[in-house]
Amino acid sequence: MNRSSDDWARVKSVLGGNERAELPLNLSPTGKRSEVDTVDTGDALARASVVAVIRDERPLVTGKTISYTLERITARRFVNKRRILVSLRATNHGRSSWLFGSDAVRLVIERQATAPVDGPNEVVASDATESADFTFGVAPSVQRVILRVTGESVAELPFDLP
Repeated sequence: MNRSSDDWARVKSVLGGNERAELPLNLSPTGKRSEVDTVDTGDALARASVVAVIRDERPLVTGKTISYTLERITARRFVNKRRILVSLRATNHGRSSWLFGSDAVRLVIERQATAPVDGPNEVVASDATESADFTFGVAPSVQRVILRVTGESVAELPFDLP
């Protein structure tokens, strides 16, 4: 079907109901790539919803050798997952160095203890303090969790996710 340039500027006929309509389309190449061919390289974290769940410091475990203090809890909600970032400070009151790792920190979801997907591996010297972040991955549907920290005693801190 041959069209003149005037035809591209106007619609020949547009009818209602079950009748036929004709609408000219210019499908000639533009020299640009299609937007669907462009890979999205944007930062997923920039599109995440970030919320401070607990902002205030609070002592969790106070022992003769090791003490844990909660610094803050932050939740990052993505489309298909949620990340919980728990910031803890560990103080070594003992005489020897101690490994500050992920073994003492768990998130309890529906009575199931979950290990962090990322955490520290730091040596805390005698009479020293280290802060570290523990990252947990949870389903977007999770609303209620318990932070469990095990030292010389066990501390549990329940909290709701926004």
